[in-house]
Amino acid sequence: MAASEENSALFPIFILTIMAIPLVPYTVMKLCRAASKKSKSIHCNCSECVRSGKYRKSIFKRISNFSTYSNLTLILLWAVMIFLVYYIKNMSREIQVFDPYAILGLEPGALDSEIKKNYRRLSIQYHPDKNPDPEANKYFVEFITKAYQALTDPISRENYEKYGHPDGRQGFQMGIALPQFLLDIDGASGGILLLWIVGICILLPLVIAVIYLSRSAKYTGNYVMHQTLSAYYYFMKPSLAPSKVMEVFIKAAEYMESPVRRTDDEPLHKLFMSVRSELNLDLKNIKQEQAKFWKQHPALVKTELLIQAQLTRKSADLPPTLLGDFRRVLELAPRLLEELMKVVLQSMRNIRNTVSVITSKDAGLVSLKDDSLKDDYINITYITCYIGQSRRDEVESFASLSLFVTFSNAVAYVSFCCHFPPISVSFHAMAVIPRTSQGLGWLRPATGVVELSQCIIQAVPLTARKATGGSTEGAPFLQLPHFSESVIKKIARKKVRTFEDFRDMTLQERAELLEQVAGFSSDKVTDVEMVLGMMPSVTVEVRCETEGEEGIQEGDVVTIQAWITLKRANGLVGALPHAPNFPFHKEENFWFLLADPVSNNVWFSQKVNFMDEASAIIAASKAIEDTMEGSGASVKETSAAVREAVQKVRSGSRLVMGKFPAPAEGNYNLTCYCLCDSWIGCDMKTNLKVKILKRTRAGSRGGLVTEEGPNAEDGIEEEEEDEEEYDDDYESEYSEDEEDKKDTKKKGPAANGKVHKKDSSSEGSGSDEE
Repeated sequence: MAASEENSALFPIFILTIMAIPLVPYTVMKLCRAASKKSKSIHCNCSECVRSGKYRKSIFKRISNFSTYSNLTLILLWAVMIFLVYYIKNMSREIQVFDPYAILGLEPGALDSEIKKNYRRLSIQYHPDKNPDPEANKYFVEFITKAYQALTDPISRENYEKYGHPDGRQGFQMGIALPQFLLDIDGASGGILLLWIVGICILLPLVIAVIYLSRSAKYTGNYVMHQTLSAYYYFMKPSLAPSKVMEVFIKAAEYMESPVRRTDDEPLHKLFMSVRSELNLDLKNIKQEQAKFWKQHPALVKTELLIQAQLTRKSADLPPTLLGDFRRVLELAPRLLEELMKVVLQSMRNIRNTVSVITSKDAGLVSLKDDSLKDDYINITYITCYIGQSRRDEVESFASLSLFVTFSNAVAYVSFCCHFPPISVSFHAMAVIPRTSQGLGWLRPATGVVELSQCIIQAVPLTARKATGGSTEGAPFLQLPHFSESVIKKIARKKVRTFEDFRDMTLQERAELLEQVAGFSSDKVTDVEMVLGMMPSVTVEVRCETEGEEGIQEGDVVTIQAWITLKRANGLVGALPHAPNFPFHKEENFWFLLADPVSNNVWFSQKVNFMDEASAIIAASKAIEDTMEGSGASVKETSAAVREAVQKVRSGSRLVMGKFPAPAEGNYNLTCYCLCDSWIGCDMKTNLKVKILKRTRAGSRGGLVTEEGPNAEDGIEEEEEDEEEYDDDYESEYSEDEEDKKDTKKKGPAANGKVHKKDSSSEGSGSDEE
């Protein structure tokens, strides 16, 4: 029993160790994240942002932000650990090694006379005849008497001095650090040890794994549901205006799962009447259009109306029952828009197929419209089962499992799930295969997604992107504090027709314009200047080349290198955008696109962020180092190039590098876009001419200079020469619901792999409407 008590005493130490192994590193990681997040909180301090309370550090808000499930669990676990440390500390005082010298208050090796003297002194203090206290009696019998016997008996004293114990050498013992009741195998609790081992070591990890896998299987690595990706792939088309992008965006599974209550009907109808002009309804058939709108899935109707409430800044009129849903819609919007952007830019397309399956208990037979897709990966959107001629709605769906499978595996799954007589099963599937032979993304929907993101963050209606009075684009102005449609019309009369004209004015000119024409006070003018100082100005230096070669031939792997430089009037590099009407923190991101506006193809794309300087330095250093080593540069040259890249990053630049296959022979008039997902009017584009040569024999690429066109070093052309040629390449698409007319590809002499001059920021959504 003594051994079991000693083992039981070690149980708190065992539990403390098991808890500390994962808890300490997780806490350190969480603190580091909190510190980095705090350092990034550089936000706008205009009166509207202060009034919104989004960045206000009140006590209640700090408590609510801190009181998350993970933080409370973390605090509880640390409280348990502190209690265990305190318990172990006190327990160590109770469990002491038997030391007769210490008990009698002697130094090791004391003489017999000293031992007897101290024993008599302690006897007077603790002997039952002298001290009636039961604790004193217990201490005298169990400790003082045994210590005196151990030191006065020659054999016991010799054993203690030689082996550290009066009884002589002690054998090596091993135990289990578990509570005593689990080790009481003689009693009724003998089987608890087995249950403990099975439950804690096997069942608990298994249950946690099953719950985690069942939940995580529904989501991608970006915490977006697989069903959302399926819907986006299915409904995405090469040419979509922002209004059509909205229709695709709201079909996310996260929004489809939002509850629609009966109490929501009346406030949603009121909201519909206030935002009806923004829904692109045909006014000639307004009744039919309204009926068609309300026939949609209730979750789609609710989501679109709540987004329109954000765009039109009508959220203050929402009842409390809708505010929670409104915040959830906006909280998910940036993540879903980013995923939609990736879907548009990925080199994939969707194929709609109906697969007929005849199943039984033993086998399945698949019949496809296109047998070539038999081994392609698909995502089942829905399954329809038939028993004879009657339809059976109770079916097993791959959509609920959120798995990409092959057609053959889909058939096997349906066969396995059907335990009734042979039936006919049809399921609609989405096959993910390359969109084009080159595997290019689509430019028009990509710009539409960015425009929608800008409008949601800045709470600006999509219709405001149209040119309004005096050819002034209203959308960029509406994101400024205290601006309205009437203010825009007033300043348009003073020949301020574009947002660029307004930004290019001096501080004094802007102040006079706003005070005298718009009637702004000095405080309002200060707010406007503060926001203008936060707005980014982006320039791009881009170069395309084939590593180790003079020109670019069809089929080559082309390397693109672009330096994107961001500047603000207030001197900051990374900052949160001015967005007083968006209730959540949002980092500004940029999308770099190398595209052909004529063919609507995106050749290369990459997301760029200016908030994390440390990660940008690491990425740029590695990319430059790999490039220099691949070109055979010396260590000194490589170090110099890396230092230059690091200096550029610290001064506000970001490196974009990637590769893409060269297309067929020809002259391509490409455009580099740098689109901001948070600001309107801060997009940038620059033209890039690339000449692709015909594939020749291996090693013979010299015809580039003498026959096909100018050499790369001699072919630099100023962008202004062809500026008019690109005026309509990147227009806002809100008023164009039909597809663009197909234009013939412009060709002409061009240079390969050279940096073209940077272009000015495009207005509004990057439009070039003059």
